[in-house]
Amino acid sequence: MTHRRWGAALLAFAAMVAVVLVAWRFDSGAPPDPAAAAAPVPADVPTWLSLPRTSLEVAEGAPAVPATVPPTAPGCESLPDADLPAALPARGAQLIDRSAVARGDLLLRLAAQPEERVRAAGLVLQARFAVMEQQNEPVAACASPPCWLPEPAAQRTAREALARLASGSHDPVVHALAVETCREAANWPAARGGPRRDETCGLVSAEQWARLDADNAYPWLFVAEAARQRRDTAAHGEAMHRIANARASDAGYGRVHAIVAPYLPDDLPPLAQMGLDGSVLGVTASQPLAPYQAALGDCKDDGLRDVNRRQTCEGIARLLTERAGSLLELGLGLGLARRLEWPPDRIDALTRERDAYQQAAAEAMKSTAGSSLCGMTRRLASQVEGIGREGELAWMRRWVAQSGLTVDELAARRRADNEPADPAASAASK
Repeated sequence: MTHRRWGAALLAFAAMVAVVLVAWRFDSGAPPDPAAAAAPVPADVPTWLSLPRTSLEVAEGAPAVPATVPPTAPGCESLPDADLPAALPARGAQLIDRSAVARGDLLLRLAAQPEERVRAAGLVLQARFAVMEQQNEPVAACASPPCWLPEPAAQRTAREALARLASGSHDPVVHALAVETCREAANWPAARGGPRRDETCGLVSAEQWARLDADNAYPWLFVAEAARQRRDTAAHGEAMHRIANARASDAGYGRVHAIVAPYLPDDLPPLAQMGLDGSVLGVTASQPLAPYQAALGDCKDDGLRDVNRRQTCEGIARLLTERAGSLLELGLGLGLARRLEWPPDRIDALTRERDAYQQAAAEAMKSTAGSSLCGMTRRLASQVEGIGREGELAWMRRWVAQSGLTVDELAARRRADNEPADPAASAASK
């Protein structure tokens, strides 16, 4: 399961960008020109790259990557959206292939870097690209639904490599990516084919991650979940204490995009550039949902009758409302504060803050609109990259400060947008 922080609209847009090219290959009534479909990969593609490849196969001669890449691609805006239907039948197949080559090129660039977290982020991309590409392939008729596709080999290969990389690393970011990736595979629902278990995932653990990032509440959520699953009451209580007293909570939303952004090419043809940028955005704008229930599940009516547990839950509520890094956590903290019966004025202030940041997220998304889908993709990717560097709430606070609007003004806009158009209907629903 994945949590999409900026809502369905962001991921729907990212998905639209990622599939705009493949749609013509599989669904268009006007198939691509056979000559274009048979066209070779452009000559300027590096000779050392031949697909299919995994990011584990780093070829000799891979070029060095510049430390920074210009934020906008030359020519990215040069193909207006109105020209997309005309361009795709003639050049669609070649540009789809070029986007696939660019994804492989990016994975090789990331795998060649000395920094462990860059290589780890590349393995996360490799796993998610494998799923995305599988979903874009035609599927044979299913004899007895539901039928689920087997796990792509590249996804499993990447996950195993990521676990091995983390097992020898002291970087908490590498451990975070490995633990989240392994947990997502282990929790794959039975209705969709069941868990995907790897022996190599036993090389990493939430406990190792938490030791490396002890002042961050986020990894302790995973420790609490693991302790609850094995019914280790003492370990679960220690994790709850750590969460309540943590310096902050940093879930790392957008972190993968921030890590890989300097290595993204910006000199592809417009459609291929849009395909690559959109696919990277689509797989980095979401992340596995953290096990918040492992901590908040004890902060319900029965649990709150225990004085010690209530004190711990008060600490968790303060963490989530004062030192959280994400809008999701702020909302969870507000719900816990209500359960703990905090004073009404404090609840009201937290509600306004949450509403203001929800409105800020909506308005920031609107601000990405431009003359072309390609340009919009770039601006949205820049926002996700900024969130990955600063943290979601920190980025939103900066956006609010630069907007010239107050928290109360944004909260009022949010409430106005959510008000039903027909007051009579609203009254009847109460």
